[in-house]
Amino acid sequence: MFDHLEGRLVESQATRLVLRVGGPDGAIAYQMRTPLGTGERLGEEQGLRRVYTLTVSQDDLPHLLGFASREERALCQLLLQVSGIGPRLALSLLSADTPRRLLEAISQEDLVFLKSIKGLGPKTAGRLILECKDKVKTWLDEVGKDASAPRQSPAAGDAAAALLALGFASSDAEKKVGKALQQAPDATVEELVKLALRA
Repeated sequence: MFDHLEGRLVESQATRLVLRVGGPDGAIAYQMRTPLGTGERLGEEQGLRRVYTLTVSQDDLPHLLGFASREERALCQLLLQVSGIGPRLALSLLSADTPRRLLEAISQEDLVFLKSIKGLGPKTAGRLILECKDKVKTWLDEVGKDASAPRQSPAAGDAAAALLALGFASSDAEKKVGKALQQAPDATVEELVKLALRA
């Protein structure tokens, strides 16, 4: 339906954002579900953010997904082709780490990493490897080259949610969890929360 939307970011949460588009003040605001930390990864030009979009159907209703890059959106489309992977799980997979790390896990049949992702059981993980292994090999040189992109872990989303419950603003929660991940990339949710509170 849409290739991308360009406008002003008026709300950014861990896995959701609202983009106001159309005219100087924006006539329409679009709500999108996103991989973890998308709001922080969006580039900005003259105050405008560009979000690459994908329209999916879930529970017979249309939903708009938003991504910081075309490559991330293409990877989501690939994941959605796998039986048993819907929009929610696809976003969880993309939130677990960088696109390159996810592609490497599929290519190398890293079941330990894949099964650590919330919502991905062993059968679906095996199916993901079986159906995508050959395809992702050709992507590894093209997707996820940005080493500076913040690394995310399966625990990051839960840690950010915990900070939100403690009263932190969404943007502050994401920044604090991001700093905590830099100190301890493999930390548990509890450890991330403790580190974030000290940041």
